[in-house]
Amino acid sequence: SKLQSSVFKNFLKTLINHQAIRTNIDKTQLDIEWMPVSQLNRVTLQKARDLLVQIKRALDKKQELNLDAQKSKTTEQQNE
Repeated sequence: SKLQSSVFKNFLKTLINHQAIRTNIDKTQLDIEWMPVSQLNRVTLQKARDLLVQIKRALDKKQELNLDAQKSKTTEQQNE
């Protein structure tokens, strides 16, 4: 859906925006020394991206299944 894709896009923009990361870390009061975000390597970021893509696919599939279920339910109700 448009909402999910916009949320996903905003999340990805935040993920790749260093200033946004720092701002969000400050908001959550995370200890950067304990969790050095700036030291994430390319492989780790790629794995994170791959996981996000898998999550998006799963959410899209769930939405598709929900729509199919709604259509089936509507069809069954019309046939009664």
